[in-house]
Amino acid sequence: MSDDLNPERPKDVQDDAPAKALEELIALRTLSGDASPEEAAVVESLASASRDRHSRLAVELARTPYRRLDRAGSPDAEMKRARRLYLWAGAGLAASLILAVALIGWWRLAHTPERLLAEAYTHSRIFELRMPGAGFAGVTPRTHLRGSGTGRESALLLDARSSIERHLEDAPEDAHWLQLEARADVLEEKFDPAIDILDRLLAAGPVTSSLLVDDGAAYFQRGAAAGSENDRDTALDYLRRADELAPGDTLVLFNEAVVMEDRGQLMNAVETWNRYLQFERDSRWLAEGRRRLQSLEEKLKQMKTHQSGMEQHLATPAAMRALAKGLSVPEALTAARLSLTPDPRYRHP
Repeated sequence: MSDDLNPERPKDVQDDAPAKALEELIALRTLSGDASPEEAAVVESLASASRDRHSRLAVELARTPYRRLDRAGSPDAEMKRARRLYLWAGAGLAASLILAVALIGWWRLAHTPERLLAEAYTHSRIFELRMPGAGFAGVTPRTHLRGSGTGRESALLLDARSSIERHLEDAPEDAHWLQLEARADVLEEKFDPAIDILDRLLAAGPVTSSLLVDDGAAYFQRGAAAGSENDRDTALDYLRRADELAPGDTLVLFNEAVVMEDRGQLMNAVETWNRYLQFERDSRWLAEGRRRLQSLEEKLKQMKTHQSGMEQHLATPAAMRALAKGLSVPEALTAARLSLTPDPRYRHP
């Protein structure tokens, strides 16, 4: 009978008050049929036989939270395990796809023709003017003749040129690709075709600061190579117009200041360099701007000192007589210097 009163309990419900009460109810149900007097006495001795105990037991059972016990190997456990596996596999696949898309996007961005041209400039900066999107590099002028092939052109420039030509085959009049073709021509020192393309794009419109900067660079480089004053004046005109369209563009200000200095407009160049230093954020380009401004200010100091000396020489009687005779200022200065030079014939022994 002890076995009947103490049936084997699941391990999950041992030492649980509601479970013990349930066990007693099971014992009562077992003994309620054909109970002997002894068994009836045992039943009456159980605490659960009273009405109060029945009420308390009902309340305890009602308050007991429902728990579903998944046995190892049960269908519910297997289903949960499969769901978790599918979720982890799906998350891994999604992460792989996102990574692949990000890598493809990065590769395409890093290998656009614009980026390749900028990197080609940075790899070998052959002139002082800056190029859109390019990082800092020191000037390393080429030693071969302008526009001649060397057989050692930058691989970056060749890749950019190849991509540009493929796009122009599909859209030969596309302004964007034509501008990039002209930019590649400037890097290859083929200034004439670059100017032809950029002049045509400016005439067709719309006029942008980017077009004006590229055309100004082409004119300036051709003028510097051929000694053309007109080309360099045209470059300054284009850069001034670009400055009006984009007054805070550091690339425009840098190139404009360089060309102003070349054109002898030193005071304007100082003002433009000071504006440039207010907007530039790249530390290396900023350092070059400061160095150029300092050099220009030193040059202006020397010119002022020289001008003061010239004025003193022109104030001498010999210079005054020379100017009165209609001689030029250089000739008057020469006369003044000669008048101040001791005559060796009157040198004391």
